Amino acid sequence: MSGGYFEYNQHRVREIAEDIERLIATNDDETTNECGDRKGRGYSPEIIERFKEAVHTLNQAADMAQRVDWLVSDDDGPESFLRRWSSEVRCYWNDKLNSGGAEPEPKPKTRNHIHSFDGAIMHGGAE
Repeated sequence: MSGGYFEYNQHRVREIAEDIERLIATNDDETTNECGDRKGRGYSPEIIERFKEAVHTLNQAADMAQRVDWLVSDDDGPESFLRRWSSEVRCYWNDKLNSGGAEPEPKPKTRNHIHSFDGAIMHGGAE
């Protein structure tokens, strides 16, 4: 397992983003749970847009923390840190600018994948 400088808390940030995505997905669900409460919360489209912004920002923060984690844990050197920052983190900002502020396409999730030192993806452990 790589990294560890932040005790892998960047994964908790990504889990929060996933929890918010579930709130978005179930927002309009009219069915009831075992307690008889409506599953969906019925938030307005404006609120759901803010939730989408939160998901975007939280995923970006998790990616940023991951890159710093690998650098300070000596899993990446300065050159690979900068290369990965440009390809994995900076694309959020560039996508946002190029889309005129609209929500960019989501990045493919790499949860449960490990990038080896040469940049290849290996399936298995944490990122």
